[in-house]
Amino acid sequence: MNILAYQAAVMEMSIYPEAGTGSKDALAYAVLGLNGESGEVAEVLKKIMRSRLACTYDTMSLESRLRLIEELGDALWYIVAIAVELHVTMEDVMLYNYLKLYARSPKGQVSWIIPNRREDEVGELVMGLEENFSQLLNTGDNDDDNK
Repeated sequence: MNILAYQAAVMEMSIYPEAGTGSKDALAYAVLGLNGESGEVAEVLKKIMRSRLACTYDTMSLESRLRLIEELGDALWYIVAIAVELHVTMEDVMLYNYLKLYARSPKGQVSWIIPNRREDEVGELVMGLEENFSQLLNTGDNDDDNK
């Protein structure tokens, strides 16, 4: 499954109040849900550590790994829901993050740069993406921000 198909499925399955409207309540629900699920990921790892079980990929039990994957999936659902409430795609989020990380990386230390792109082109992509996101975020009703 690709991320856009997953995002479409999340939108169809969303039954929380005002889902998909971008309202304060819908966004708050998604953000608070992510906070809860992130805590559950941490709780699973804490229990693994408390029982002195191995905490690495190659030594962790299958049951522990599956429990972590389950909680990561729940957290992902809320991350996608937040993107839906912000009216952006997960591809937008991933690209923005990718380019932000590239722009912050010291020259010569990035092994995952965009193939066949000169450094100045990547810089232009970052600036263009920031402008697009700025415009996107400023098109909404900002009066609610002051309440």
